[in-house]
Amino acid sequence: MLISEMEAVLRSLDQRVGRIEQILPTLATKTELRDEIRGVKVLIEDLRDDVKLVHERIDVEMAGLNRHLDERFGAVDAKLGSVDGKFATVDARFATVDGRFDKVDDRFDKVDDRFDKVDDRFDKVDDRFDQMLAQFAEVFRRLDRIERR
Repeated sequence: MLISEMEAVLRSLDQRVGRIEQILPTLATKTELRDEIRGVKVLIEDLRDDVKLVHERIDVEMAGLNRHLDERFGAVDAKLGSVDGKFATVDARFATVDGRFDKVDDRFDKVDDRFDKVDDRFDKVDDRFDQMLAQFAEVFRRLDRIERR
């Protein structure tokens, strides 16, 4: 390597060292870095504690919410039980009414049977009446013959 090249390399190296010397005072020392790391660790621990507190608060709120929901569902269950009881009562009443309708229907069937019997009797009476009319007509015809003689 030539002297001029060596001088150029040295100048370049000198410039670099100058820039490094300007930056070095702004860089943290090992002690400062360790102190900062300890501070970050403290912050991390504080954050962990805060997260634990938030988690515990969430657990407390969830437990309260679960209790509230259980109470509400219990109330809804009770109301549904009441409604079921009312439906059972209505079902029983409908069964009673249905039984009464069956009895009325049976009575109508009996009345219908009686009307059929009465109708049959009227038919017999009507037939007998027709027979009697025919006999009276015969009697009157014979009486007319006798009177004409």
